[in-house]
Amino acid sequence: MAVEITTLDQLKEEYPEFLKLAIEEAIGPLEAKIAEYDKQLQESATPEPELAPEPAATPEPDSSSGRVETLEAEVAELKASKSILEADSIVGKRLAESELSDISIARITRQFAGSTPKDLGKFGEDIQAEITATAEYEKQLAESVRQPGVGFMAESGAEPIDVKAGIRKAAGLPPLEVNN
Repeated sequence: MAVEITTLDQLKEEYPEFLKLAIEEAIGPLEAKIAEYDKQLQESATPEPELAPEPAATPEPDSSSGRVETLEAEVAELKASKSILEADSIVGKRLAESELSDISIARITRQFAGSTPKDLGKFGEDIQAEITATAEYEKQLAESVRQPGVGFMAESGAEPIDVKAGIRKAAGLPPLEVNN
């Protein structure tokens, strides 16, 4: 039996546990690798006791400091990747809870894609503010199209149109099914 999922909303509605598991699978190995690198970094930063001083010879390049710098860079990169995944997860969760059109969801997703916020709480508030503003814009747009006596509709006597359905049709998406 083949299941056809055409939108992110459908995936979120029909398989929320799968989506949650996919996010955890993506973040889990990163957290383990960060912990491993932190441990290696601490071990390499701990000075080992010297048994006896070595005779002064030609100085060798300090390979441990190069290793520490490499590990620090890798840890920083992994933390940035984790931050991006957490930010994308917040965006996805907030958008899944919204009732925005698919085109607005895609726009907001692109706008915040790859963000590396320092404060996830503030980032969540910023996302919610953008969603609220977009929802208000869509509502005003839909109301302005449906107002009798405004623009083309007043002149032609045309029936009000459903803006969201028009956007979905223009984007090549199937109409939404409303279950009452």
